Amino acid sequence: MRSELAAFGEMTSHLANTLVLIGWRSCSSLVYTGHSCARGSCRPSIEARAASSFNSLLRYGFWIAALLIALGIGYAGYKTYRETQAGIATAETASKAIEALTEQLRTKDLQVQEYQDQNKALTEAVQALAKKQDTPGVQEALAALAEGQTQAAKAIFAKNVEAKSAEGAAADREAAEAARHLGALAFLDNTEEALHWYRRAVELDPANADGWNRLGHLYYRTGQLDQAEAAFQKVVTLGEANDDLGAIAAGTGNLGLIYETRGEIDRAEEMYKKALAIEEKLGHQEGMAIAYGNLGLIYETRGEIDRAEEMHKKALAIDEKLGRQEGMADTYGNLGLIYQRRGELDRAEEMHKKALAIDEKLGRKEGMAIRYANLGLIYGTRGELDRAEEILKKSLAIDEKLGRQEGMANRYGSLGLVYETRGELDRAEEMYKKALALFKAVGAAPRVKVVQAWLDALNKSRGER
Repeated sequence: MRSELAAFGEMTSHLANTLVLIGWRSCSSLVYTGHSCARGSCRPSIEARAASSFNSLLRYGFWIAALLIALGIGYAGYKTYRETQAGIATAETASKAIEALTEQLRTKDLQVQEYQDQNKALTEAVQALAKKQDTPGVQEALAALAEGQTQAAKAIFAKNVEAKSAEGAAADREAAEAARHLGALAFLDNTEEALHWYRRAVELDPANADGWNRLGHLYYRTGQLDQAEAAFQKVVTLGEANDDLGAIAAGTGNLGLIYETRGEIDRAEEMYKKALAIEEKLGHQEGMAIAYGNLGLIYETRGEIDRAEEMHKKALAIDEKLGRQEGMADTYGNLGLIYQRRGELDRAEEMHKKALAIDEKLGRKEGMAIRYANLGLIYGTRGELDRAEEILKKSLAIDEKLGRQEGMANRYGSLGLVYETRGELDRAEEMYKKALALFKAVGAAPRVKVVQAWLDALNKSRGER
């Protein structure tokens, strides 16, 4: 009985097709008519010729009805095939778009956690767009994204935000989702636009932790540390309210970045340890690697070099296991800095060159700038001042192109040290002042103190001459 019902179910699914339905009804009518005549219910006065014509109609009618059913089923199969092929083509285009946008993202100056969060946001935006196949312009927008062009996709999501916002509170979550997609796309080329859309997203859906987390990253990037702290704290609060350990770990780790940037090292360590404990509980290897790396930076800042090396090696082991190239590059770089502080310059150079090779392979411009800068410091320490100046200027050129203010500040400071060592005090002072202004602009208080000390020492040495 079940098999008969299943067969009937399969058959009825085809009856939605017009040709199949016409054929089926024609066939049913012919069967009924033929059955009635066989029982003698047809009028007995039909002449022999008319009866012969009627029999022909029955015979050919069956064939015509069967042909209609076959054509209908064939058309349905062809339509399904076309839809399947279109779906495959859309998936392929979406995959190319994600790859292209990820390449763009790698050129940004991002913390590891920020990179992971924004990469996830871009992937979600492309996947959401791919699902809107019935929306005019979607295929063209996906194709444009595959070329790294975001305007067409932004226009579709902007219309979605407008339409859903107009529907009232019931549609606010959908509007907020579209706003987050807009923020992710705008992040690639327009920080202010990204801020606008992420702010709009949390206004529409204030209970969404992802929206607050991404907004916090934007505030952090633009040096608005108080606003960033408030956003990340909101992530933690929402995570606690919803028993979402992932959100708590993300918000806590990002709060650590805020405190580290402000120079509140003990508070930053506390946050990183909390994040690590949650990531370990969840079994999130990637999150553990990030937390170990952040703790390594804390211990390095404190001068606990052996402890820092231990943390970075733990991070590296996980990154190598997972094949996380970006994480490996950053950890090689961090280990290079540790070996520099120990005076193991050859070993440090080896680490930075390993990191540089990965960054060049991935096209990570900001990573390349950092590796060049660290190599420049090694050459400066060795007394190879011309080589140091050359590679530091390479780094600075990348930072200027990317608009990385903190990177530019670091490079100006390093060039100032090179010029001061050469005795070119006016050039050194110029570099220190540029570095000082940029560090103040981004709110990097610890670096402001360091560069101000260099500038004071320079002026003092001038006065003693």
